[in-house]
Amino acid sequence: MVPFCITHLRLGPRAIPDDAVFVLTIRGEFFILNSGSVYRTANRTIGAGCDRVGRRLAPWGDSVATDPTAAGTPRAVPAVARAAGILRALAGRREATLTDLARTVGIYKSTAHGILGTLSAFDLVERDPATRRYRLGPALVALGLAAQDPDELGALARPHLVELNRLTGETVALHAADGHGSVIVASVESPHRLTVTAPPGFRMPPHAGAVAKVLEAFDRTSRPTGPPHLPPFTPRSITRPDRWARELQKARRDGFAIDDMEYQTGIRAVSVPVLAGPPARPDIVAAYSIIAVASRVSLAALRGWVPALSASAEALGEAVRHSGHLRDGSA
Repeated sequence: MVPFCITHLRLGPRAIPDDAVFVLTIRGEFFILNSGSVYRTANRTIGAGCDRVGRRLAPWGDSVATDPTAAGTPRAVPAVARAAGILRALAGRREATLTDLARTVGIYKSTAHGILGTLSAFDLVERDPATRRYRLGPALVALGLAAQDPDELGALARPHLVELNRLTGETVALHAADGHGSVIVASVESPHRLTVTAPPGFRMPPHAGAVAKVLEAFDRTSRPTGPPHLPPFTPRSITRPDRWARELQKARRDGFAIDDMEYQTGIRAVSVPVLAGPPARPDIVAAYSIIAVASRVSLAALRGWVPALSASAEALGEAVRHSGHLRDGSA
């Protein structure tokens, strides 16, 4: 049996969190226990002078040598294992609370809060300030694209985006629905000096211009009733739900949607749906857009590109069907 003793610790003003009140000594190593974690102290003086803390170890109640989230991997770094557990837990749901994540991963809320804060700093997770719920962040899209199989959507879209960019000379982008908004999964930017940047992983909110119109207009799933007033991104934004509904009807009828500086001042865009699945009841896979600076591209020019944009979207939809990207089958 390992000899140990527990000693009461009086903490100075620069010590670790105030709720840490005990020191555990095991084989000459000193550990400080607080309500959620075990810390190794770098200071060998046990008492009020202890004000330096080393690396953070396993949650209180776990072994200080192993971590339950890293079972079967004795060399796993506990903090990394917990972070991976949180990301995997979020991958199985759209959003989750701090309590839900801590319970799912099997760690204390204080530990989960610290990990989520670090992941948020790198855009790996996001926190909705209104609901206080967490979701996967946009940086994971770029990481996923870097590791994707050639049959994945971004890779399938790449040659189509390149050709449309060559034809129009403007930024083209592919947006996928993500929660209530959308996220860019692939793009090719304009070679002009004055251009619109559209980096993969960039997230757009609900009701944001042509992209949101197309994603909502061609989505066959039921949607909850929206707010009484839509967000005014610019002075030209559509803020009345009845007018927004008319825009969706127009998009379904015409097969495309226009954004005339509704989401960003000085930016125009045209979007069409990428449809795949059974021909009789296709599903929308993404919104396919040409985005341009308003001072260079008129509304007439945008509308003139619709046939080429629609043909490119149809070709991409065919590629998606034949690749088996959709789980519910192909044509």
